[in-house]
Amino acid sequence: MKKLLFILFASTMMLTSCSKEYTLNSDLNGSWNMTSCAGYVVTDYAVFKFEKTSADKGKVTMTYKILGTSISSTGTYVLDSDTKITVTPDKQGEDIIVYTVLTHSSSELKVQQVSNSSTYIFAKQ
Repeated sequence: MKKLLFILFASTMMLTSCSKEYTLNSDLNGSWNMTSCAGYVVTDYAVFKFEKTSADKGKVTMTYKILGTSISSTGTYVLDSDTKITVTPDKQGEDIIVYTVLTHSSSELKVQQVSNSSTYIFAKQ
């Protein structure tokens, strides 16, 4: 009986540990307000909305306010790991953006854009 319980426990652990669901994707799902941009405190500048569609990808809407005008861009994101987000804009000709995730939780996200080394901090709305 002990052997059977051990086999059931081990099988359950193997199945759950093989899941490709990154904890980042669970934390990421929802709207995020940018609070810091390249070391400067910002307010009402950018909101990123992530909508999880599977274990490692989803849709993203990025809205920026520049001189009182809102500019939005949509696209898809893919998580290559718990430390890398690749955003592909829907609009042809826009650059793919790769972020390295420095830290994340359900309330704060700190990323660094690979192409320009700028660090951004977001707070969950």
